[in-house]
Amino acid sequence: MGSARRHTLSRFVALFVLLGAVAAPSLTSAQQKKRTELTEHFVYDEVRIFYVKEGTGAVSPVDVDQNGVPDQVENVAKQIWAAHRLFCDVLKFPDPFKSERYKGVNCIQVSIRDRSEMSNLNGVAYSSAQRARKIPEGKPTDRAIVMAIATQVDPIKNATPTHETFHLIQYGTTYFKNSWYLEGMARWAEHATA
Repeated sequence: MGSARRHTLSRFVALFVLLGAVAAPSLTSAQQKKRTELTEHFVYDEVRIFYVKEGTGAVSPVDVDQNGVPDQVENVAKQIWAAHRLFCDVLKFPDPFKSERYKGVNCIQVSIRDRSEMSNLNGVAYSSAQRARKIPEGKPTDRAIVMAIATQVDPIKNATPTHETFHLIQYGTTYFKNSWYLEGMARWAEHATA
């Protein structure tokens, strides 16, 4: 019986060693996928942009008007703001801020990240509202609809911010999320600010 127990114990030890060998690369992979902490922010009306100036995911440092905010950040904010105004105020699409789904939402929160932190996408809009990040200009009760834009996107040449803004409008209108419905309309919407 002692021999059988030793054999069973040896199997358990071998199993744990094997599991450790399999789990270690997974932990390393998860650690490598850690997102960059976005330390800077810029507010343009109801649009809040979070970004970094150095390291992985840093925005372009060009600041032609020398106001301390990189032009890329300002241009992403302005494109989102203009798209929201055009679609909701001028073309009368349903405003996500006034939708049943997004009750209490008062800002669009945008993360500018390296494409590698976004599954190699240019942008992504999220369908769930969340508590807004705390900033001095905000209130603790602020709620946000959220998107991310890749640092590789030049908003002067690329309408991805408009595309993602239109997705937020779609999400405020319907829970239907099939890509044949969402993407065709969002691609059409890109031409509005291009």
